[in-house]
Amino acid sequence: MSPSPAPYAAPSPEPASPALEALFARRLLLVSGKGGVGKTTVALALARLAAREGKSVLLAGIESRGELGRLLGRPELGPDPVEVRPRLEACDLNASAALREYLKLRIKVAPIANWIAGNALFARFFAAAPGLREFVLLGKAWYEARDRSRWFGGARHDLVVLDAPATGHAVSFLRAAHQVSDLLVGPLRGPASELREFLTDASKTALVLVATPEELALNEAAELARAAHDELRIGVGLVVLNDVFPTLLGGERLASLRGLARPGRGAGVGADDEVAAGAGESALLEAGLYRARREAEEARLLRRARRMLPRPQVQVRRVLAPEDEEDVLDAVMTALGGEAGGAPQPAPRTRGRRRGRRPPRAGGGA
Repeated sequence: MSPSPAPYAAPSPEPASPALEALFARRLLLVSGKGGVGKTTVALALARLAAREGKSVLLAGIESRGELGRLLGRPELGPDPVEVRPRLEACDLNASAALREYLKLRIKVAPIANWIAGNALFARFFAAAPGLREFVLLGKAWYEARDRSRWFGGARHDLVVLDAPATGHAVSFLRAAHQVSDLLVGPLRGPASELREFLTDASKTALVLVATPEELALNEAAELARAAHDELRIGVGLVVLNDVFPTLLGGERLASLRGLARPGRGAGVGADDEVAAGAGESALLEAGLYRARREAEEARLLRRARRMLPRPQVQVRRVLAPEDEEDVLDAVMTALGGEAGGAPQPAPRTRGRRRGRRPPRAGGGA
């Protein structure tokens, strides 16, 4: 069992970069990307940065199977928001709890709402109706994000950061508001139409795309960006290119490395090089040449990302040999906290080893 997080003193608000300031002016951020690119880590970093700026923030996962709670050191995290840091609450939404809450809000009589939610016939309808499950999950995030000042004296949260489904499911998930507003009638249709308007309002909702410099991840991010613009009418507020290798072998270093290769063997970046050295030096040179090939390919993919994905974009440098999740999270926060543009931000200096959870793959995550 993970130890309880240490108490935090509320820090003074810090100014955000212009790109983040514009992003945090929204009420709802939808974070999505291919599985494994680090979208949950990016969602957490955005939530912490917004809280550090003085926003009251809710970070919401969707049936994350404990992943969000693990990152937060709260394995018991459930559908009810709990404070995890000053000005930052978190929850892990699930459809049944969201449906029960939605029915209570609409029907007003708790026993009747509970009876409907537990009814087997209604459960089958809920499971079969296209988009209804996704609608109540999106609706819960919207309910926490919208300004309810007319009823409750002000919004509970200034910003909701939703760790949305991966790109393969994100379009169908976000399409739910459109489907349900066309499906429902009577008093249930009103909230669906309001949710649809909220999602398509660029001043209130933005999509944050997370990708790594890999072909499949970039392609999926580009497809989601196109669908968000053309079909869903949801604007992209930021693109995060995560897990970018720092450039070590450019310029003179690469020339020196090539010079160590045996003459006449075609010792270019794309060649299978051997060196006139001992076995140990040969292995090191091979590793260096592989790294150079990797950097060259990644540079090509980053140029492609600049052409095919919306702006602003920010690159997050891979943390080599992280000691725990905080090292990775700090690198993401450092990059996001700088100017969103293109150049990778330097990773924070390595600190003493902290006790706690085993670190994820550098720059990776759900």
